[in-house]
Amino acid sequence: MNNSHKQRTQYSKDDWQTPDYFYKILNDEFNFTLDPCADDLNHKTEKYFTLQDNGLEQNWTQECVFVNPPFKYKDAWIEKCYKESLKDKITIVLIIPVTSDTKAWFDYILNNKCDELRLCYKRVNFELPAEAIKQIKARKIENVEKENISESEKNKKIEKIRKKRKLDSPTFPLAIIIYRNPRKFQNTQLSCFKHR
Repeated sequence: MNNSHKQRTQYSKDDWQTPDYFYKILNDEFNFTLDPCADDLNHKTEKYFTLQDNGLEQNWTQECVFVNPPFKYKDAWIEKCYKESLKDKITIVLIIPVTSDTKAWFDYILNNKCDELRLCYKRVNFELPAEAIKQIKARKIENVEKENISESEKNKKIEKIRKKRKLDSPTFPLAIIIYRNPRKFQNTQLSCFKHR
């Protein structure tokens, strides 16, 4: 079975959500209508596709699409974004780590394939859904309780876990790839995107 259709699923390493402030900046500019890489707890638009819907197999025509794909299947999503952009009346905004040395970047982003390529000036900290954080904290507490240390040390560690509001999130150089049909620019526009 081809698993390239998989999207962010509950509590995997692909669950990291786009921070609200970052999404808002983009949504204020584009007014998104579709999130094809979503689930019922992690979606940015009213209309979205879940793992069961398989956004890679859906038609996105006449939508303004926000795509934050699961990292391990990003190449399939890059290809889908490009192919959907060949259809009329569509705007697609894809956010992915800068991996310009890959075949997917060469085939579907570089060489004038997209309308705009914006490189983020600073790294973006992605977030986990609240329920995922609760489950991760519960596992960490369970592990501490199994440790061979004094009760006071256990209590200190557990209290520290409970107080921590956010988990360390992945950060990386981020690109915003914009596909439009009709195109706004004859040649791909390269710019720096300052989000903070």
